[in-house]
Amino acid sequence: MMRKIFWSSHTVVGLFTICFGLIIGFLVNDFPLIQFDNKMKLYEILNLFLTISIAIIIPFVIKKTIDDNRAIKSFLSDEIKETLKELKAINDFIKSCYHNSTITRGDKDSIIRKFNELEIQINALNQQLEISFKSESSNLLKELKEIYFIYDRYVTGDELMCDSYQKLDDSFYRDYKTHYNKLHLHLKKLIHKIHNF
Repeated sequence: MMRKIFWSSHTVVGLFTICFGLIIGFLVNDFPLIQFDNKMKLYEILNLFLTISIAIIIPFVIKKTIDDNRAIKSFLSDEIKETLKELKAINDFIKSCYHNSTITRGDKDSIIRKFNELEIQINALNQQLEISFKSESSNLLKELKEIYFIYDRYVTGDELMCDSYQKLDDSFYRDYKTHYNKLHLHLKKLIHKIHNF
């Protein structure tokens, strides 16, 4: 509301100043007349058209590029949020197994399925980032893959998937949370970094 009042008061003051200047100019009979030279050269005409073209075309081209990038960045951010949901589903499931003090063969199979879904989501995100921002995102993607594979290997590695392993102990869960938080934080940072491309 204050912004509208600010702009309207400046507009009124500006119009009043222009009108006041015109009235004084007519009264003093010193109003400047603009005269055009009928003998314009070809390069002056081309210069005029070039200036007008630049003034008209550049704002549209720049605006379109900015708008396109904004839409792509928003889409990629939504993809990362979907990846975070998959990651949270795995975390909730493992947390549930930890609090129940038991993990069955069926639970282990569910964890592997959930990791497959997460890997598909991360691979899709990688491909989309490579298409949209290949040079800017190459280091980010490399780091994301490394963090994900360490997390994946820790959870779906031999220890947890052995038939003899039937309870998530404190040591495993503590290390698991470290790997989970690292991947979770990296994905959140990725959203911010994408908006800075």
